[in-house]
Amino acid sequence: MLRRAAAVLAFVALASPVLAADLPAGHCEIFVEKVGAFPSSHGSASLATVVKVGWIGNGETIERVGFYGYRAAVDLGNAADCRNGELGAATGWRIVDPATDNGYTAYGEYFFAFPVRTGLVVSGCRGFEFTSVGAFFVQTNKNTYWLNPALDPAQNFYFDGNGYGILERQVGYSGLGSTAREDLRYYNPLLCR
Repeated sequence: MLRRAAAVLAFVALASPVLAADLPAGHCEIFVEKVGAFPSSHGSASLATVVKVGWIGNGETIERVGFYGYRAAVDLGNAADCRNGELGAATGWRIVDPATDNGYTAYGEYFFAFPVRTGLVVSGCRGFEFTSVGAFFVQTNKNTYWLNPALDPAQNFYFDGNGYGILERQVGYSGLGSTAREDLRYYNPLLCR
């Protein structure tokens, strides 16, 4: 009886995804490859990122790539009759999936656009400023690799107006710049390529 119970426990342990681990992306399993400041009409703006996932190995296959975080909004003085109130709703912690059909990615790359402000269309509708906070991840059939600033799980990325201004000066606007440079190490702590 004991041998049978031990065999069942061994089978369950080997077949169970409980063995999966949350790990830092310490070997460039996932990294922010490019970032950019993207202005839009009427003063709207987004901070764009291209995340790259390379070959991980060890029989691991990619199941999901995303950003786990939340968005906070600051109302810039919208009148009560403005129809963009739903944009200002803060979100709880959730997974944000990459955008599809964006024209900025190649195989193994994933595009994310984080809004930093809505534009002014009508004088009474001043819009919102946004801050997105969180970490990128790649989930495989065996592990989940997390990308945080400095690979420190206690830190999160901040995508906001301040970061937008810095990127506008360092990279320009409406373009994506490589993060494999020292002045953009915040986004790519290991300077992965």
